[in-house]
Amino acid sequence: MPEYQPIKTKLGILRSRDALHLSNLEFKPLEKMLVLTGVLDARHSSSHLEQDLPFHLRFFSVVALEVTDLDSFHGDLSSSFDVVLNSNWFENAGGNVMAGHKHYQIIERNHILGIIADGFKLEFL
Repeated sequence: MPEYQPIKTKLGILRSRDALHLSNLEFKPLEKMLVLTGVLDARHSSSHLEQDLPFHLRFFSVVALEVTDLDSFHGDLSSSFDVVLNSNWFENAGGNVMAGHKHYQIIERNHILGIIADGFKLEFL
């Protein structure tokens, strides 16, 4: 059974499908990097700031990406940014998955992104 662990950002835990508004998703195959660009609505974080913050979220050494319509998803929706433990998808990914890779989950307005990568960096612009 998957276990969803919220990732604590500089603004705390991100909650709800309205926390992250993605405007661009770019995969750089030569670098194996996924770059998400958008705006974070800090009112939906544990900081409760009344701000919209532009961001870049980069995932490194990406070996898998899955995009699912939010209404088709049957998992934990309590946090917008998680590490997923005991993930069947991760365990069956095979291929280039190494010891440092993790299954990350991003929830945004209309989609769930599943990402297998060995790390990430969240930057506010």
